[in-house]
Amino acid sequence: MPIDLYFAELSPPARAVLMTLKHLKLDVNVINMDLQKQEQLSPEFLKLNPQHAVPTIVDEGFALGESRAIMQYLVSKYAPNSALYPTHDLKKRANVDRLLYYDMSIWYAIRDVVMMKLFRGDDPHPNAVKNFHNNFTVLNNFIGDNKYVAGNELTIADISYLATLTPLSIKDYEQLDDFPNVKNWFFRVQKELPYFEEVNGKIPQLFKQLAAAKNLSPPCRAVLMTAKHLNIDVNIKNIDMAKGEHMTPEYLKLNPTHKVPTIVDDELVLFESRAIMQYLCNKYAPNDSLYPSDPKQRALVDRWLNTDLSYFLAAADVLVC
Repeated sequence: MPIDLYFAELSPPARAVLMTLKHLKLDVNVINMDLQKQEQLSPEFLKLNPQHAVPTIVDEGFALGESRAIMQYLVSKYAPNSALYPTHDLKKRANVDRLLYYDMSIWYAIRDVVMMKLFRGDDPHPNAVKNFHNNFTVLNNFIGDNKYVAGNELTIADISYLATLTPLSIKDYEQLDDFPNVKNWFFRVQKELPYFEEVNGKIPQLFKQLAAAKNLSPPCRAVLMTAKHLNIDVNIKNIDMAKGEHMTPEYLKLNPTHKVPTIVDDELVLFESRAIMQYLCNKYAPNDSLYPSDPKQRALVDRWLNTDLSYFLAAADVLVC
């Protein structure tokens, strides 16, 4: 009976589990989950994983979440004598465990610097950049002259880190230039694993497509839909945030928060999507029910506009994490 793997391709932890399954040559039934459609919140999936997260496996009726726990379980059950996760040598196993848990620090460092930029358009906080450098310096020292992360034999720690680092493909892994041990290990080991390209080959292009997407920002699309609804003539200026066009001196004069959307209307410069939508309705359709002039009705709309912000941030957290 194959092992069911509930999977999302953009999830590094899910890909780490899939690589482990392929390394062990286990029969797997990959079940792709559409997180944007909230399939992870279905009653059926919540019975398997109350954390409503991928990856999750079901093996002979046993359901398990958390990628690192899954990887430890798979090797312990199906390859107990493998160096991939040394079950009989407590010291070697403890070293692998230590590095598996430290991988979480690397993932959060990447999330706060790379993924927040990708999904929210936010420049990383200086503390996040400092944390990124500190964590990668530690990983660089861990690897040192070793062939692999935990020593001179391939372990599940290597597989986990390989997946974790893939979001750095957005900038062709240039962030690794300051960490030569990590960089050399990353490109060498992935070539050793015949399944790495199969599982991760599409990821660089997928991340770059997201980074370059002109219409990725939901607030931008909300403003554009409002303008189209009101039949307002619009001159759209696409801002390539991946190239830092929102950080130019010219743009910062318009919007010191260096965000999109921003509008310029009769010399009025305005940012924050909800404020823009309110302004457009007030100026170009003051009697339209789209943004009612009646104080009570308007207050209800304002309430939901502000609630929408909470939902947007919650959705971003799901996609980023």
